[in-house]
Amino acid sequence: MGKTIMKKSSLLIVLTVFLAHVTACSSGSEDSTLPEIRGGSSFTEVLYEMGMRKLRNDDLEDAEALFKKLRTRAGNTKYGRLALLRLGDVARLQEQWGAAITYYRQFRALEPTSTQVDNGYVDFYIGYCYWRQAPGKCCCMNLPWIGETCLFPPPEERGLDDAHRAYVIFGSVMRSKPYTEYGQKARRYYRKALRLLAGHEMYAARFYWKRDHPMGTVLRLQKLLVKYPDSDLVPEARLLMAKACFTLARHVHRHGRRPGLWTEQDYLREASRNIRILLSSDKTTSNIRRSAQALKKAVLGYLAKASSEDKKSMISGSYTTI
Repeated sequence: MGKTIMKKSSLLIVLTVFLAHVTACSSGSEDSTLPEIRGGSSFTEVLYEMGMRKLRNDDLEDAEALFKKLRTRAGNTKYGRLALLRLGDVARLQEQWGAAITYYRQFRALEPTSTQVDNGYVDFYIGYCYWRQAPGKCCCMNLPWIGETCLFPPPEERGLDDAHRAYVIFGSVMRSKPYTEYGQKARRYYRKALRLLAGHEMYAARFYWKRDHPMGTVLRLQKLLVKYPDSDLVPEARLLMAKACFTLARHVHRHGRRPGLWTEQDYLREASRNIRILLSSDKTTSNIRRSAQALKKAVLGYLAKASSEDKKSMISGSYTTI
């Protein structure tokens, strides 16, 4: 506590002496808010450099005080706007993710053509802050006696809105700045976010499948396949989608179709389509390929047992091409 007070007092003394010197040097100046001092440097520039020195030395409290002072005295100047960027950096280093996002977005709105926006720095760190504040990002989730309890469920079971925002931003930076430093960083975090989000949908799909709710499985897998088509989980998702659709086709055949849902032919068509994709793709692993071939045999056997009237509609739907 005493050290903090001494640091703030010393910072206040430095600023007071500096401002007094600035005032003396700027008498008669046309713009008293931007007095010129040694070497033609303005007060705002010197104050900004003082803040940067503190930031580089990890003296975050003093850096924050200097940048906030700069925002108060010269918010509409170049360095006043740069202070927003650095306040975002300070907040990020202090792990104040929400505050950092706000500062970065304010800077982006005021300086859309700045170097820090153009090279992807600002957008990358906005995505990074969203990623860090997403569920499952804290280190305690790696502890088995904490991460899997009812009080701390695994990240797949929690809302991941921030992770999805990060995924979208990383993807945008990766595609728009592919050869920059931050484009390369965004690519790495994009893959991490993709694994988490696709894993979330696959977790939910398996949850429904194990509890004999194939419709819930289909709905979650549709989301995975549409939103995350470049995920490594896609082959497994297609196999489970084919199984769930085949199960639903047989259910509809036995119990009839509920209003608004697919027909037996629709489910069989979707099952066949996913089997066909798996068997023709070079990304399909040997285990999944064997499972897909076994499922294909089961579907064809089901079609062979259908009534003659049903078989006509099945054949017209080109199911025998799987």
